[in-house]
Amino acid sequence: MRLTIISIAILTLLITSCKSEFTSQLRTTVESKGINLKKIQYYTSETIELKRVMTSNETKAMEGDIVIEEGQKVEMVIIEKGTMGICESMDDNSLVIRFEPGAGHVLKFRSRGGLGYYEMFTEDPKKKVDSNANNLYWTNNYGKVQYGGKEFIVTSTFGRPKLMIKKKDSKKTQIKKRKASGMKVAY
Repeated sequence: MRLTIISIAILTLLITSCKSEFTSQLRTTVESKGINLKKIQYYTSETIELKRVMTSNETKAMEGDIVIEEGQKVEMVIIEKGTMGICESMDDNSLVIRFEPGAGHVLKFRSRGGLGYYEMFTEDPKKKVDSNANNLYWTNNYGKVQYGGKEFIVTSTFGRPKLMIKKKDSKKTQIKKRKASGMKVAY
């Protein structure tokens, strides 16, 4: 009996405090309640891998891992699934999220039609595209981004990464329980 109650309590906690995809509808709800988007903790839905080939002049001082790949020096930045991020800035349909300190170490997530998920914004890796354009170019699980003032190819195993937040369900049932002490007949 006690084990069942504990199991139900744990299940309720897991259900009511889980990560949800951040959508334009959720953003509207949050903003209508007067909550500042910069005060929300964000998370990545997928592991994000940023990769770029370095020039010989750049190998002196590096942040991140350097990998020798086919005779080239490659800088890689890995942002694991579930990595925490903060909102640096926003406009009507996008959020700029920082997952680590450093100048320009931010990624843009933009809402697009349909369900309005905030998905990672990338540029076409084969041609120059204005970073302020409304497209969310992503093909074969890769795209192009500016990160730390440098151009990186970004890849993700399961498609375009989305922003997540922890959301608590406000429709929880609250139960107040007490035990009656009983009544004795008065003589």
